[in-house]
Amino acid sequence: DSSFADMLDNHPECVAYNASVPGNDPPQYEITASVYVPKLRPHYTIVMFFIGNDLMDASRAVIPCRDLYYQTNAGWLPSSYEGIEFASAQESYNYFAAKYFVKNRFKKMMMQTAIGTAIFSLPRRIEEYTVWEKKRKSGVANEYLQRIRRICEQHHSRFLLVIIPTMYDDLSEEFYQNPLKMVKNKYPRLLTGVEDATLVLPMQKSHYWSLPDGHFNYEGHAFVARMLEETILKDKIRSS
Repeated sequence: DSSFADMLDNHPECVAYNASVPGNDPPQYEITASVYVPKLRPHYTIVMFFIGNDLMDASRAVIPCRDLYYQTNAGWLPSSYEGIEFASAQESYNYFAAKYFVKNRFKKMMMQTAIGTAIFSLPRRIEEYTVWEKKRKSGVANEYLQRIRRICEQHHSRFLLVIIPTMYDDLSEEFYQNPLKMVKNKYPRLLTGVEDATLVLPMQKSHYWSLPDGHFNYEGHAFVARMLEETILKDKIRSS
């Protein structure tokens, strides 16, 4: 009972159906909405969008019985990468081990120093930054969000997009002055056609577990639950 969805469900005026699955992304959100919104016909359909990993720079097909990530003791390994499909966790691990593991003895020695680590990790950092910039400017995720909104409209469910900012990249002075404006400026194609149904959560760093976890802690879940309760109940009063 410690997640925001559980807390929302415990509110006397709310019944919350939690359709979330760890590791899902906007294409899977759309499929989930297409299946459950017509069946449940909820008053509200809330899409929780985490900027840290829900932005996309290319559409993708959802493969039945294939998760977006393999959960392993080496971390969450993607089932596809730049057009390459991995049929198993081992295939994914082998690919990234060959791509990133240091095997050269000289490089291993250099990686034990700060300057060596900085030099040899630079190509990967440049690659990560390039990918992030493509996602930041892309409108791909927005296409899925707009389709989810249309599903909701067809079944008379009010669509609500909730933006979860990243702990270190988004919680700036500009963010706290106007969270919605900051998101629009920084991610220019994310809110097209859904801005009027968007809530940007004014999170604090104290609401997250420290990295590498980065998820909400108990205080964060409680804060999100309160924000959702206030938004839904205020909207209910306006609509009555």
